[in-house]
Amino acid sequence: GALESSLDHLNVGGRFGVISYQSLEDRLIKQFFRANVKRCVCPPQLPVCICNQPGKLKILTKKPVYPSALELSLNRRARSAKLRAAVRI
Repeated sequence: GALESSLDHLNVGGRFGVISYQSLEDRLIKQFFRANVKRCVCPPQLPVCICNQPGKLKILTKKPVYPSALELSLNRRARSAKLRAAVRI
């Protein structure tokens, strides 16, 4: 989809920010970020990873960033916005 193709066009060190407005969108973004942090291809039976596959992303925001009170007073439609950010490695 759009997230995968945009990640392919991002240079190393480039920042990747996504704003979501619904919880289902936020869940998809969170799962996408987590899936691209580590790309282990080892069989699940192994107790530890031995493939050492590097990930594509490093997550910058552990939790989503919400709009400030000032922004909400200026723009009521921002109340459901959540920002997640990562950097390409």
